[in-house]
Amino acid sequence: SGLQITSSETNANINLIPNGTGNVGIGLTNAATELEVIGDIRATDSSSRSITLNTGGSNQVIETTGGLNLSAGNGTVRATMYGVNTELKIDDTLQATKIILKSSGASYFNGGNVLISTTVDSGSYNLDVNGKARVQDVLELDDVLTLNAISTPSNPATNKSSIYMDSADGNIKVLINVGGVTVSRTIASFEE
Repeated sequence: SGLQITSSETNANINLIPNGTGNVGIGLTNAATELEVIGDIRATDSSSRSITLNTGGSNQVIETTGGLNLSAGNGTVRATMYGVNTELKIDDTLQATKIILKSSGASYFNGGNVLISTTVDSGSYNLDVNGKARVQDVLELDDVLTLNAISTPSNPATNKSSIYMDSADGNIKVLINVGGVTVSRTIASFEE
């Protein structure tokens, strides 16, 4: 039936206290840290369970030499960070930070291209969005704005406008909707 350690007292703690600098090993005989486990660790019942790192130092680390998968079934995987300017970092094998998310201040991605609503990386764009994108303030460009030729798009919503390159004649056009009335104007024409 294996080894069982129990207590006859209600709600009593079970303590493993090695003598001196000894360690506790489960599944091995030469534990290198205070607790080392060969195999899985599981905490389960109807209540919420947590793993808490609280050493009082500046860094608490969960380290793996392989992949680290966080799975919550049908729930939510959440990283909660407290503090005035806490941050979540993802480093590469050389400990160069590639992704940093801050609760206050600038966050950045520096590990390659960012894809939204697509998994196909063309390698040509730092940000590749498959679908609509919206800027609710000024859009400032320090480089070229490229328009791909398309057929005449649907009329824009009231008090909005659409700029496009017409695939029929190569002209740059704008559709302007004011008060529900849409007009088309040519901004630049293609001339040989």
